[in-house]
Amino acid sequence: MANQTPRVLLTGDYWHSDFQGLIASTVCVTTLVPEDKVTNEHLSVREYDLVVVAASRPNQFSASWIESLRATIAPTPVVALLGSWCEGEQRSGDPWPGVKRVYWHQWRGRFDFFASELGDLQVGIWNLPATANDADTIDHILKGGFDASIGNDWNIGISSLSEDAYQMLQDALQTLNSSTCWIERQQWDAQATEQLTAVCVEADTWNETVEARIEWLRDDLEIDAPIILLLNFPRKNDVQAAKSAGVIDVVSKPFQLPDIAAAIDRSINQNA
Repeated sequence: MANQTPRVLLTGDYWHSDFQGLIASTVCVTTLVPEDKVTNEHLSVREYDLVVVAASRPNQFSASWIESLRATIAPTPVVALLGSWCEGEQRSGDPWPGVKRVYWHQWRGRFDFFASELGDLQVGIWNLPATANDADTIDHILKGGFDASIGNDWNIGISSLSEDAYQMLQDALQTLNSSTCWIERQQWDAQATEQLTAVCVEADTWNETVEARIEWLRDDLEIDAPIILLLNFPRKNDVQAAKSAGVIDVVSKPFQLPDIAAAIDRSINQNA
């Protein structure tokens, strides 16, 4: 994916541990301004491609402040970068209206896609109208600046304990023009493991069973391709434990197509 270098105004609780390392590892020109120091002078210069408000807990900043921020900076998009404590906010809280929500574990893939579109089209997925729903987002991904040919040369092994989960990942990866194989089925059928570009391990939560599956892939099957782990809303300690066990990257479910594409692409390049 070809990347632009977006200009980002980052405000809010960006020093929280959930966000440490995220911005530092993201290729962008970043201006850090505490929320109580953000003034119209910052926003009126129109030099930003994106405003990011980091929030580690629900209702950390008032909806009126967010709305004022959006009105002043428009049409520049405002994105909420959210910590783990915000994951139930849409069901039980009062999420900010009109603001795109991105959890800390989704940031890398979604920002990379925004940056790629910004470079190619001068507008990105976070520039969609505030009223855009999930279907609009998927339609934009498939018809917009996403390079669906990124996986042309990939042969991805999928480790899954159910056929339904395998087919879900297979469908996504075939959209990237990648070939796939179900590692567990190959073992059940006594087939030799193919030469793989990367391995996607489908799981729910990080636990000893998942760790044992990764050891099986590495030690028993002797697979040396990079491993990407898919988890439901991972916590920071889950990601750290998975990486200590040999996982290159973690993608949270439910994922968007650019999330998994960016993770595989990064993992391949990191392992090269």
